[in-house]
Amino acid sequence: MQADELISHTYHNIYGMSLTGLRFFTVYGPWGRPDMAAFKFAKNIMMGANITVFQVDHVLQPLPGTLLFTTIPIIIRTVVY
Repeated sequence: MQADELISHTYHNIYGMSLTGLRFFTVYGPWGRPDMAAFKFAKNIMMGANITVFQVDHVLQPLPGTLLFTTIPIIIRTVVY
């Protein structure tokens, strides 16, 4: 069990609260992890190094009007508003 699920489970058992946890994957922002693709690509481009792309044969083409990257402002607009 992850921390969010454990805390939610505990609060539900103690206080009867129903909680929903949201877990976002691959969200980019100014404090993003350096091992994420966008940061690796930028670093390699700046160094003149090659960019490694995995699973080329399984890559789906995005539909017109869809996002390739999710950013923090998009998450905030989606969840808060």
